Amino acid sequence: MVDYASPLPLNLPEKIFHNRLPGWSIFIMNGNNDDLDTAAIPEDIWEAGGIYPLQATAQLLEIVSSSAADAAAGLGARTVKITGLNALYEVITETLTLNGVTAVATVNAYLRINEFKVVTVGATGYNVGTVTLRLASAGVSQSVIGVATGLGDGVAHTGVYTVPLGLKAYPLMMTVSLLNEVPGSALVHLRVKEFNTSWFVRRQFGLNSTGGSNVLFNPPFFTNPFPEKTDLKFTAVTSTANNMGISATLVGYLGPM
Repeated sequence: MVDYASPLPLNLPEKIFHNRLPGWSIFIMNGNNDDLDTAAIPEDIWEAGGIYPLQATAQLLEIVSSSAADAAAGLGARTVKITGLNALYEVITETLTLNGVTAVATVNAYLRINEFKVVTVGATGYNVGTVTLRLASAGVSQSVIGVATGLGDGVAHTGVYTVPLGLKAYPLMMTVSLLNEVPGSALVHLRVKEFNTSWFVRRQFGLNSTGGSNVLFNPPFFTNPFPEKTDLKFTAVTSTANNMGISATLVGYLGPM
């Protein structure tokens, strides 16, 4: 296939990366769980820990920080952007201004959250406190922007993603990493739930190490795409030691049905 806007032929992933195909885009599902314990298994790979609470209906949410410095004129995070899906699985976004430890309500009601990140900051250049996106009235967390060794992450590492209405998701690359101070192993699933069906295991990752371990998987491009309204998540189903840290990433493309 030749792209006449370029002197060199471009394959399909390259066309998408260079915005040569309208309606196509890249998505990233990035999860992290710093404290995986044997007694808590199974646990999803997201910063709040435990099983991720998917909602059955669209909900109004609120944002709040653990630090007063994350506010409109503060030193830390000032505004955050939420990208999610409404009750029809259509993409919706909004940007909100933080007010420190006082909760700020969303305008939109969200069925799913696909991204939660800091947009503007003060002098520190990052969020000072843990910034939480949760159900209204101090409800259950939906996404968390953490703080690692005093440095704000700037983006939530919630290893959950839902394919928007009218699109298919094509996996391109997946990687799962383990960090543990003592010998141990873990088994992590990529779990998939198509609309109105049960969860099933699409891929398994076995990790075993003292220190660090990483598994990289590159599926063939355009093999078995995930249809619209499909939920995806990373879940640790076994752990032989406490305080394990696991991160997991899926990178892929979204294209028309």
